[in-house]
Amino acid sequence: IYCRPMVTYGPNSQDGRVEVLVGAKAMPSRAGGRPEFQLAEDIAVVIPFPRTVRSTDLKCNVGSVLCDETTKVCRWSIGRIPKDTTPKLTGSFTFLPDIPPPEDALTMLLEFKVADTSVSKLTVSDIAIHGESYDPYKYIRST
Repeated sequence: IYCRPMVTYGPNSQDGRVEVLVGAKAMPSRAGGRPEFQLAEDIAVVIPFPRTVRSTDLKCNVGSVLCDETTKVCRWSIGRIPKDTTPKLTGSFTFLPDIPPPEDALTMLLEFKVADTSVSKLTVSDIAIHGESYDPYKYIRST
């Protein structure tokens, strides 16, 4: 999964624009064969805007966008990436009057799940128990 955010501020520094692209890249398969696309689920982009943002106007071509004006957090829920289009979020935001834009970069969080996959590729193939007087059944002790 990749996420390409772009945030720009207007010439008067009272407004800005945001554009986010999300897509999938081919990853090596588990068997080490040719690259294939892993099926990511529950994909979401969370954008915590600074408290100095007055309002936001965001639109997306895939999924839905929910903006909480009290916490200044916008959540773009994509679900799964469609094969025929690239998910894109575009929009604008305005700052409170007479307050300059923050010097820190805007942070975005990308959330997703890949079923039946370990991030570290570690697997457990065998468990050995030594020094116990009972005979474990499926490695669970029952009394």
